[in-house]
Amino acid sequence: MDSIRLKLRFSRDGLTPETLGWPALRELIDVSAAALAGLGGFSTRDVQLLDVRPGSVVPVLGLPPEGREAARRLATGPTRRWSLEQRASVEPLYTLVRANGYTMQLGARVLRPVPVPPAPSTWETHERTSLRGVLQRVGGPDGAAVLVLDHEGTLSVKVGRDMALALAPHLYSALNLEVEATRDGATGVIKQLTLQSFEPAPPKLSAAEAFRRLDEAVGGWGEGFDVLGAARRAR
Repeated sequence: MDSIRLKLRFSRDGLTPETLGWPALRELIDVSAAALAGLGGFSTRDVQLLDVRPGSVVPVLGLPPEGREAARRLATGPTRRWSLEQRASVEPLYTLVRANGYTMQLGARVLRPVPVPPAPSTWETHERTSLRGVLQRVGGPDGAAVLVLDHEGTLSVKVGRDMALALAPHLYSALNLEVEATRDGATGVIKQLTLQSFEPAPPKLSAAEAFRRLDEAVGGWGEGFDVLGAARRAR
């Protein structure tokens, strides 16, 4: 299996491996390895320390092929498509960088800046809501489900054994979900989800079909009114 060589540079005035010290350098390497492993879906055991360049803090890591996607995700920063597990794997690295005033770069040859988001907010909102998503995976000893939601990205949810058994026949199917959601107060990102109930979701309608049904529903009241044409003109 071919490995990927990835350089990480941590910078601050006067920062060298000698001024940083081995324990702090080891911590940087460990949290970097955990972040990349979490983003790429591989184990930290698959990450090798190949070199530390003298004069500056630039660990050179060897990664499995999945490391390309992990590096791309880290280079672009968090999005709503990141799962809760991915966010949790990277936050210790962000925390360390913020706490020490480092800037961070990465690359195979050319090093490019890595965006470090602000510290997450400390307040949350709780709501009961309806979501639509596709069941991607279900099962395991704890009864977990992986859902790809229409607007919230991928979430892993502990549902319990009974709910997992009920969900199993609906693998890869679209579902309407009744949930209790805990969201980050500042970003609106779901931090925790409790599944209350579900039912198969009807297929999505095209805009033209939706307007056709609306036109049928209003009957004579809409006679002579081009609903679809009006919508097109309003776009």
